[in-house]
Amino acid sequence: MKYRLALAAVLLAGLIVPVRAAVTGIDSGFTYSSYYNNSTGDGIVSYDWDSSGNLYYMAGTSSYTFGGLYQFNGSTTTTVVAGSTDYVGASAVYLNGYVYYNTSAGSTQKIYRYDVVGGTKTLTSTAANYGLYAYNGSLYVCGAGNVGDANKLGYATPVADGSLPNSGAITAFTAATPGIASGPLAFDAAGNLYYAPGWGSDSIYRWTAAEVSLALADPVNNALVASSAWFTFGAEYADQTGNNGGATSMVIGEDGNIYLTLTSWTAPSVLVEITADASAATTVLTDSDRLGEVREKDGSIYVSSGSGIYQVSAVPEPSTVALLLTGLLVPLVMRRRQLRRALGAAAIVVSVSTVAWAGPYSGISTDAGSTAIKSDSTSIVEWAAGYQDLVRGPVTYTTATGALSGAAASYGTPESILGGYGGLISLGNGGTITLTFSQAIMNGAGADFAVFENAMLSSGKVFAELAMIAVSSDGEHFYTFPSISLTQTTTQVGAYGTIDPSDVYNLAGKDLSGYGTPFDLDDLLDVANADGSFLDLDNIQYVRVTDVVGSLAGQQTLDSAGNAINDSNSAYGNTAGFDLTGVGVVHAAPEPGTVTLLTTGMVAILGHRLRRSRGA
Repeated sequence: MKYRLALAAVLLAGLIVPVRAAVTGIDSGFTYSSYYNNSTGDGIVSYDWDSSGNLYYMAGTSSYTFGGLYQFNGSTTTTVVAGSTDYVGASAVYLNGYVYYNTSAGSTQKIYRYDVVGGTKTLTSTAANYGLYAYNGSLYVCGAGNVGDANKLGYATPVADGSLPNSGAITAFTAATPGIASGPLAFDAAGNLYYAPGWGSDSIYRWTAAEVSLALADPVNNALVASSAWFTFGAEYADQTGNNGGATSMVIGEDGNIYLTLTSWTAPSVLVEITADASAATTVLTDSDRLGEVREKDGSIYVSSGSGIYQVSAVPEPSTVALLLTGLLVPLVMRRRQLRRALGAAAIVVSVSTVAWAGPYSGISTDAGSTAIKSDSTSIVEWAAGYQDLVRGPVTYTTATGALSGAAASYGTPESILGGYGGLISLGNGGTITLTFSQAIMNGAGADFAVFENAMLSSGKVFAELAMIAVSSDGEHFYTFPSISLTQTTTQVGAYGTIDPSDVYNLAGKDLSGYGTPFDLDDLLDVANADGSFLDLDNIQYVRVTDVVGSLAGQQTLDSAGNAINDSNSAYGNTAGFDLTGVGVVHAAPEPGTVTLLTTGMVAILGHRLRRSRGA
């Protein structure tokens, strides 16, 4: 299976031009979309995400000077380091609480570190450098002082304050490789090092983890020497690898394949996928501009292009869609009526939009065919009137272990979500709240109520925090709606990560802010029939909302098929967890007084007609 990719344009040696990419061709197995755009118009040279999912990027002006370091927290962009007259460097990389980035003034190369918590920048090193890379707790550098100089690889492990050892100097070890200017490096999961010499080279070199360890311990006697190339590009890439071109950025995907940009001053740039066994190279994307920096996050790869960051995604093959609809849906642990309903919903969705939605369920809320209910819909006849049993969960959980930690979420109040739409309360990881209503919810045709959150759209997917929904007639016995999550479970969705809502069914929060996720009491018909003394579908008095702990390790929330539900996680401060903004009712049971009046009226009318028929 091809890896999900993303697209960009950073020029050789860190020189960038802030223009839009002009894609002239893309492999039929991929599509691309915008992930972020720098509104100033300056080019995004390099970028990375911190441990909380905040995006940091370094911009360059049209005169090649340092345009500033910026932070994007998912909604707001902030300048954290102002621009300068230095020439912009090639890299910005996050490591252990700091963003390291480089600039230069004349012949002086500079590496700065920006403290993401303290908000301060510090000059960290003046060693010659081109590219900065974080791996296994250390900062790696590849660079050549000037065009034609010997290529150097180096590293340093930052100490507690983020400074580099040896008075800030990078300890260098030589990588004897051809090429006239330095290019990118990357490590695979096993610690093997790959290096593309860059401008003027058509090859990639590889050293084992053991060879790298020896070189780090004794760079004089164990310098990395390129005896033969691990991979050499063919004649079809001659225009991109000649004396005016070469590799500009490289990353290794979870599938072991290398994804690399080849950039030339005189020919279109290409994004290339190289198989893990070095047997083949495939052009994924061609761009008339110069492609460059490649990054990986949460199982996807991103690259900057001009003033934007783009994502290139693999298009599912027809057989994959068929498997989703048959091999995945059929085994779901659902009762017969629930399964029939889910399959019917899948068939309807696929017939409406087979291109826009990769999964079988309702997709983006604003798309045609979505089942989401708008907050101002006339179908909503009442909103939650009260609440009880509020228990807020902690603000963080550790991705690796699933352990919950930190203080409880505290943003918003339960009172703000009553009587209408527009307030908000954050439940925290695993938090829960039960809503009550002036009139009971009853089972009607289609959706009976909708639960609202404040999810956001990002590059065709949704930054969603999900929740399980349960209902009760007596406030003691609660019945949870059967849910389905077809989101992949191999890679944790990280902070500010996104999911495809068409892979999700009966989980609140999949729909965008202003749209509610609908719930149909028909999905609980079998439960009501089997346990009618406890659950009366025409008398639902309570709706319980429980945040999904979307972890793939430790404490997990499972769907009805036993799959771990994967959703955005990590530290969001006091806004962690499901952000409930309202529960709207579509089918409300009539009040007892109304029933009495209707009954009395009907009896009176019947009596009047009876008397008339008797000639009274």
